[in-house]
Amino acid sequence: MYISNWDARPQRAVQRYDEHSGQVFSEVTSSVPRARDRNWEFQTRGAAPRLGVPRGRKDSGADKLESMAMRCLLRNLANLTPEVLKFVPWSMGERILAAIRRAELISLHTWKLFTLAYPVQEAISFYDRTQSVPIPLLALDNYVTAATSKSFGWITFLAISDVSFPRPELVNLSKLTNLGVVEICSSPPPPRSPESAGCNVDDAVIRAWGRSASESGALPKLQTVILRNQRGMTFKSLRYLRQIPSLKYLVVTGPKDTADDHWTLSKIGWQLVPAKAAVLEEWGRRYISSNSRNVPILHLKLGNRIIPPSGEELYLRVSKNAAQSTKRAFDGDTQLETTERHVSRRPPQKQRKPTGQSMESILMDFGIGPKA
Repeated sequence: MYISNWDARPQRAVQRYDEHSGQVFSEVTSSVPRARDRNWEFQTRGAAPRLGVPRGRKDSGADKLESMAMRCLLRNLANLTPEVLKFVPWSMGERILAAIRRAELISLHTWKLFTLAYPVQEAISFYDRTQSVPIPLLALDNYVTAATSKSFGWITFLAISDVSFPRPELVNLSKLTNLGVVEICSSPPPPRSPESAGCNVDDAVIRAWGRSASESGALPKLQTVILRNQRGMTFKSLRYLRQIPSLKYLVVTGPKDTADDHWTLSKIGWQLVPAKAAVLEEWGRRYISSNSRNVPILHLKLGNRIIPPSGEELYLRVSKNAAQSTKRAFDGDTQLETTERHVSRRPPQKQRKPTGQSMESILMDFGIGPKA
């Protein structure tokens, strides 16, 4: 049976040993998602009504044409598009939305449908959405594609909790143009183990985010990054994250060679703030209050585990006195400038006065110089 990458997400490879041939091979087990896992964007609590006469009706005869049309519409919500609803006035669209809510047929697809079709209506603008996927079995790109809005019809708050994704898929998070907050938490490593099973974010991933932001303008709405128990990170990641112009707040746990050196943090544009439990909530309120267009927020949660921090957490925010003209990335000992070309200009060297005998006197000593 052939399983495409869209259908299944491969798990971590396990080393196996064949006693007969003596060969060592890697075995990868992929979980086959069911239909409901592939259609996670269309899942609802309620069920679509029947097209016939509704149950409990006492009078006989045909139902109203409006009622039958509404039931037919509720059964075909997956076929609706924002372009179709744009021609429907809000007076009728509000009645359709009320019928969908009564039937508990609000799915992520339906929420995006009305959010894009009626962006100026207060009933939709202040209606946020929380979508949870306890056990994500698909590739990360499938969830990123569903949460992306190139027209910024909504802002996505993405939370990944103890779920392992390949590095290329994490790099592609930069394609989520409307990403406002990202939180990636991994389980602490077991005893006597140098790495964590869910450890995916490292310097290379964050460097790719920074380059995409500085070179192609990716992640224009990203303001808060939360990275917990990512043992592949080093102090370089704090430098790479400064390449994202919109980034304001950072919470990081346990990066290697990171100490609470205020001078070093301020040198790369970060300011250490007191670690309080209400800091993240306050930052979230600031983001929502700064949302002048009242754009709704999509809270997408992949995984349902609550991961405690394995070490000291650093709560950082961009320093107010940080220089914004030059942002640089560091790759080992090589310094790469990404936002602007820097031409080094050396001061003119001072001319030194000659010391000792002049050339004329030396030639005269050999009898070659001009005669007096």
